[in-house]
Amino acid sequence: SFSSLCFICFSVFSNVQIKSKKMRNIFRIRAILDDSEDIIRDFEIDVNSSLDDLHNFINKSFGFDGSELASFYKSNSKWEQGEELPLTDLNEENQSKAEMLISEIVSNDLKQLIYVYDFLRLWTFYIQVIEEAQIIDTQNYPKLIFAHGNIPESRLNKEL
Repeated sequence: SFSSLCFICFSVFSNVQIKSKKMRNIFRIRAILDDSEDIIRDFEIDVNSSLDDLHNFINKSFGFDGSELASFYKSNSKWEQGEELPLTDLNEENQSKAEMLISEIVSNDLKQLIYVYDFLRLWTFYIQVIEEAQIIDTQNYPKLIFAHGNIPESRLNKEL
């Protein structure tokens, strides 16, 4: 009957429409400061955020102002430092990757980064993508979801 045919057509077009709708995702990330104390932050960030966005949120969540030089480095499961992803132009061969999207870096084979903030103090963070999940439209990202420990005020303000 005509109504059955319309239902079938509607079902086919509905499926096509759903499949073509782009899903937006987030990464759940854990950042651990390399320190004698356990200082950890877990947060969610849109997969289409840039390295600069990640840099800014890490700084904010750990209490830094973000004004010092910083770089990310690709890493592996043994936390070996790999290719540098600088946030500023260092030279002709080492151009800024600040606008590179996190989703362009992270893959099934690469879920760890090392983040170094302030090249004089060398604050080092181990950054691990825990999982990718669907975005919740009512939430604002990036979003801190867990915090443990704080950097002592005396270490944050200490002169070199």
